[in-house]
Amino acid sequence: MDLKNKLLKDLDRTEVVEAHLSLSSFTETKDHIVYSSLDEVEREMRQTRGNMNTKHYAPALCAFALLDQIGSCYEDKAMPAHQAQGGGAIHRALYYWGGLPQLGPEIEALYAFRNGLVHDGSLTSKTKRGQWYIFRYDDTIPGPVGLANTPWDGTAIGIGSDTLTKINSRMLTDLVSKAISGVRECHKTRPNDLDVLQSRDEILHKYCFWRRPLASSADD
Repeated sequence: MDLKNKLLKDLDRTEVVEAHLSLSSFTETKDHIVYSSLDEVEREMRQTRGNMNTKHYAPALCAFALLDQIGSCYEDKAMPAHQAQGGGAIHRALYYWGGLPQLGPEIEALYAFRNGLVHDGSLTSKTKRGQWYIFRYDDTIPGPVGLANTPWDGTAIGIGSDTLTKINSRMLTDLVSKAISGVRECHKTRPNDLDVLQSRDEILHKYCFWRRPLASSADD
């Protein structure tokens, strides 16, 4: 979709979605260059996971921000509607675009992991239902999350190899990249199945950034 002949203010929601999901580094309109935070944050997620100084927290924080974003914006109407009461956008993103079963223990564990990281930089978490988790990174497990054999009771004495929930950060970030690709593919090949949950203005102002081309004058 070529937007070069349209002013930014005249883009409709379909065209804003096109800019948001673009595979290019930026989208050009007649009067602005538009950048998508979806592309920007995914790039940083993948770059930080290979850096010794940033690979433990930054990739996962980016991953959950991206899941929150796509789960807030898009659903696949070809799938049965998600029924979860809690977890919101991240649960929906993992279900619609991540291939994980809704209400499954993997999604619950990943959401608890996200809460520990985001709220206080912790690798422990307690859900609203009172379930405790303690997480450790392990790049040898075959998926993004390896469930504990025994639920952790939240006490120091209860910590052991059987009560650890393991996170493979690289597989988690790969899962998120695959989810983003799934949204883009749906938009490209099955546009009628892409349910856009937010308005034109919400997507444009929350998830896109723009500037005038450098050659433009300040009075344009």
